[in-house]
Amino acid sequence: MRTMHLVITAVLALALLACGGGGGSSAPTPTYTVGGSITGLLPGHSVVLVDNGANATTISTNGSHSYTGAIASGTGYAITVQTQPLDETCTVANGSGTVGSGNVVNVVVSCAGNPFTISGSVSGLGGNPVVLQDNGGNATSVAANGPFAFSTAVASGSGYAVTVKTQPVGQTCTIANGSGTVAGADITNVAVTCAVAVYNVGVTVTGLPYGESITLQDNGGDDLVRSANGTANFATPLDYGASYAVTISVAPATQANCTVAGGTGTVTAAVNIAVDCPHFAYVTNEGDSALSLYQIDNATGALVAASGGPFGTLASPYLVTTTPNLAIAYVTSIVGGGIDAYGLDASTGVLTANGAFAAGVESYGLAFTPSGAFAFVPNFSAGNVAVFSVNSGSGALAQIGGSPYGVGTNPDAIGVTPDGLYLYVPSGLGGNLYGYAIAGNGTLTGVPGSPYAPAGAGALAGLAIDPTGKYLYLGGNTTSNVYGYAIDDTSGALSPIAGSPFAGGANPSNITIHPNARFLYVANYGSDSVTGYTIASGSGTLSAMPGSPFGVGINPESLTIDPTGQYAYVVNTRHGASPAGPGSISVFAIDPNSGVLSEIAGSPFPAGTNPQTLLVR
Repeated sequence: MRTMHLVITAVLALALLACGGGGGSSAPTPTYTVGGSITGLLPGHSVVLVDNGANATTISTNGSHSYTGAIASGTGYAITVQTQPLDETCTVANGSGTVGSGNVVNVVVSCAGNPFTISGSVSGLGGNPVVLQDNGGNATSVAANGPFAFSTAVASGSGYAVTVKTQPVGQTCTIANGSGTVAGADITNVAVTCAVAVYNVGVTVTGLPYGESITLQDNGGDDLVRSANGTANFATPLDYGASYAVTISVAPATQANCTVAGGTGTVTAAVNIAVDCPHFAYVTNEGDSALSLYQIDNATGALVAASGGPFGTLASPYLVTTTPNLAIAYVTSIVGGGIDAYGLDASTGVLTANGAFAAGVESYGLAFTPSGAFAFVPNFSAGNVAVFSVNSGSGALAQIGGSPYGVGTNPDAIGVTPDGLYLYVPSGLGGNLYGYAIAGNGTLTGVPGSPYAPAGAGALAGLAIDPTGKYLYLGGNTTSNVYGYAIDDTSGALSPIAGSPFAGGANPSNITIHPNARFLYVANYGSDSVTGYTIASGSGTLSAMPGSPFGVGINPESLTIDPTGQYAYVVNTRHGASPAGPGSISVFAIDPNSGVLSEIAGSPFPAGTNPQTLLVR
């Protein structure tokens, strides 16, 4: 009986299982989405996707998206494009498969603008081709007027930029409607217009003296007036193939020897002509009794030894200068008191001996009236100023009646006002400053208050009168100061300017003022330096300029500013330890705004034995 019961129980249990007995139910099938990313869809565009041809989904932005709702695991999917965006084509990658145990995220929809042609027309083209390019590439040579088209299309929504890669020989082509964005249509309105090329004819002027001008012409007209060194173009450009001929119509007032290099030719490109006004530098070498000759590189200020020099002089030459018209050069002697005269070739710088004249004893200085009619020479040992009439043709000097005039002890500097009315001479060791009115016949009469005694000045060295004729400056050799005076334009009397004296370097030996009347420089013999000042307009007060003092060579005796106002030349009497050895010349570029000095490449340049002064002509 027990065995039968167990069998029945087992059968019933199987029956219950077969019928789902026990009250339980099966688990639901999981669902997942199908998606991925869209790229390249243009702003404002949309693409319609379907799965297995149904369930359309519109998408309007790039990025990650789901393309379906929930799909049961094990279900197949097929993502396709039902509707393409306007002017674009989208393709699907990884678009079909079977949903597994997770969301599908690798269906990639890539969209790109449909390609359109960039084209237009060319007009005015001559016999040579123009090479065009689009977006910096796809170079296309066009040899005839009419339509053209680039071989590479540009996708809608992308930019195009048509430019000229190579201009036709002798022509210049310009482009209209050359850039933009393709918007679902071919671009057909690019207009290329060609015309005969025109080019500027320009000049670069160097060596033009400060405050002067030069008038240039091209082909006998089209005047170009330059009042400063540098580059400028004639007002009228010339066609390709035209001739140009640049000449000097009006030379600078003091520079009749300016030259034009390569001034004629045929225009094939922009033209720039070099116009140079040459300058030469002369240096007195006291130990050699000789005058060195250099040519100045107007572009850099550098000194280059010139052929023809050096020139022999009287014993122990000191000052080298010229007549106001720059025709005759003179060299003074500090031993015999003679003066050598030389004819001066402005084109080569070569000097030709033109006579020697007795002046006095130890003649350090030489100054002229602006007309050049009279010359004044201070004689150091004799303590006087000799006055000479000047032969305008030969430069011969003849002492006038009443000359010489006493000026105290050891005069070694002299200055004449720009109007030629007054003359001033410091007595070097006497500490006094003498002023004279200059009569029409060259005779001298003391100005009111002369002589003047700068308080505590001691020995005096160096004198300069500014180009406006308003101010006079004097060096205190033993006090290392600079004394400033205002000049009364009706009497020549002097009165100290505000702030005078002004602190300077040790043992000033020479004072020079820039032709712009804004900058003053002092060569300091005892401190191997140059002190720079700015001159206040209206008062004459001096203020030290930035970076001053500027270091130079050993024992600087003098400083000269070239006629262009661009460079300063400092004569250093020594180059080494020996007081009788060779000297040097330090050269500086002058900042036109601040006056600050910057030593040029190659400076200092070699000089002779014990050089003293330098002249730039």
